[in-house]
This record gives sequence, structure tokens and C-alpha cells, in this order.
Amino acid sequence: LLTLLVVVLFAGGLAYIYRITQHLVLVEINGIASPYRTHQRSAEGVLREMGLELRPEDRVQLPDDENLADGEPIRITLARTAVVIHDGYADTVHLIARSVSDVLSRALVSIDKNDQVRMDNTRVSLRDSLPALQVPPNPTLKDIRAAVAKPVRFTVERATLVNITDGSLTSSIYTTAATVGQALYEQGIWVYEGDRISPGLNEPVN
Repeated sequence: LLTLLVVVLFAGGLAYIYRITQHLVLVEINGIASPYRTHQRSAEGVLREMGLELRPEDRVQLPDDENLADGEPIRITLARTAVVIHDGYADTVHLIARSVSDVLSRALVSIDKNDQVRMDNTRVSLRDSLPALQVPPNPTLKDIRAAVAKPVRFTVERATLVNITDGSLTSSIYTTAATVGQALYEQGIWVYEGDRISPGLNEPVN
């Protein structure tokens, strides 16, 4: 029993010494800083210890040993994952992007001025930025990495040319609406009881 107690105390002492000899460094991933406890004295050693799998698109800025000890963070920019749905395809790309336009360019998807783009079901312009990472307060490195890995979904809605004939008047519009009724509503064209519409309001725009 005494031997067992000595072993337990010795192991506990080693664990305590191991912990108190660690130091904190700052690791910044995609602009979000998180402290990391380590025995490593170099940024390269910290990066290896973290076991962070990097893609070719990722960027890393490593401070020298002195600046790391003085509090300068290891800066890592991980590529976001985007799924672009267009023309019957779903393409997945990984990139460091500032805007919707960057994502579509990387996916080699061209956009006409009348087409519409949705980002996670919200209509956006090509100049709009990607959504901010959603992390809890005081996030851990695991939280940040999980937020970066969550795909951002883009849907390209192609515009269709539609001719509208009202009596002797004919006009043309481009629309991304799914049905005739939606297309007329978007144009502010009201349909009253007794009006005859062909094709019907619930028919698809094609």
C-alpha cells in the first residue's frame, strides 16, 4: 500500500511539474485568437504539436522564437469550404475568399447581370462578403476549426427571358422566378379575378 501511495504521489508530482512548466502562446485562426498551452519554444514546434492539417490554400505566418515568447500570435488563415450549386452541378471549392465573386471565380462559374445568387438561402450581390465565423464566446481551437470547416452554400439562379403580352402590348423581362405567378408578382403586375393567364399562374417559367 505504501509503495502504491509513493507511486501515485510521484506520478502526481510529475503531472504538476509538467503543467507548471508549460507556457501560453497565442494562436490566431482566421482572425480569432485563442491561447494554447505548450512546452514548445518555437512556432514551428507549436504548429507540429497542434497536429493541424493544412491545405495548399491555407496560409501560415510564424513569428520567430523571441516574438512568440513576447506574445506575437501564430497567424493561420484556413481556407473556407464553399459548395456552389449551378446549372445542375454542385461544385465544392476550398479558398481564402473575401467576397461572393471570389468564390464563383474559383468555381469557374460565370454570372449574367440578370442572374441571382443566394448564400445560405439569402440573396446576395457579388460584392458581398462571406459570413463571419460562428463561434461561442472564448472559443477553443477546436471551436474555431469546426466553424471554418462548415461549408458555405451558394446557389446560382439563372434568369429566363419572359415575354408578357397584355392585349396589344408586349414587354420582355428577365426573371429567376420559379412560376409564372411569381414572375408577375415580382414585376408588380396584379392579376384580377376574370383575367385569363396563359400559361397558368402555377406553371413553371421556362
